[in-house]
Amino acid sequence: MEKNIRACIDRFIDKPLSYTHKGRNILSSSQPARLFILTSKKWPKRNLRVGFLDGTSEQKAIVEEYANEWTKYANLSFDFNTSDTPADIRITFNVNLGSFSFIGVDALSQDFNQRTMNLGWIVPSESERTKKSTIIHEFGHAIGCLHEHQHPLAGIDWNKEKVYEDLAQPPNEWPPEVVDHNLFERYDENITAFSKFDPDSIMIYPIPAQWTNDGTSYGFDKDGLSESDKFFIKEMYPS
Repeated sequence: MEKNIRACIDRFIDKPLSYTHKGRNILSSSQPARLFILTSKKWPKRNLRVGFLDGTSEQKAIVEEYANEWTKYANLSFDFNTSDTPADIRITFNVNLGSFSFIGVDALSQDFNQRTMNLGWIVPSESERTKKSTIIHEFGHAIGCLHEHQHPLAGIDWNKEKVYEDLAQPPNEWPPEVVDHNLFERYDENITAFSKFDPDSIMIYPIPAQWTNDGTSYGFDKDGLSESDKFFIKEMYPS
């Protein structure tokens, strides 16, 4: 297994799947109402307020820098000056929780003093590339984007037993049902808006060659949005 392969868990508010990890209760979803984007989770407004519930000035600055990659192409803006108003997207940097985000408007289901995104990998020991790709990926979820490897037309030839084996190990320690939800389930094309499958999307997991039967790997060395990501998010949030 590639060193330090880590993956975020989709956070949905409907039909929660609960499991315990190191004494913590983790919520995911067994059958979410399913680049590509879940149309029911798009933001109806175009200026999203972003707040930090903790974090250093350095962490906050790098989030603001890289999150705005999306706003170069989507008709969206992120307002990081939210000290006097409740934020739509609320960020923590707990290193014990990994990295995740609620999908789009699901963030509004949480109390305004609760996180909707955690960026546990934005720490000095991580490379700049990892920080950049993590922030852009999680903000993709925050504006409604789903995992590209679960695209209705992805067609990845999974070596499922190897994936189960590897993701049962640290740092993920996922039971099979969580692996199924976050990797193998495909979203229904009737409730998503999507372009063709994009193996270069920022929204795809790192998938090593040993996780596929044909030896194909995906998702490594991402350095920002792919051309398809840019085109698609502009179509989803047009001017």
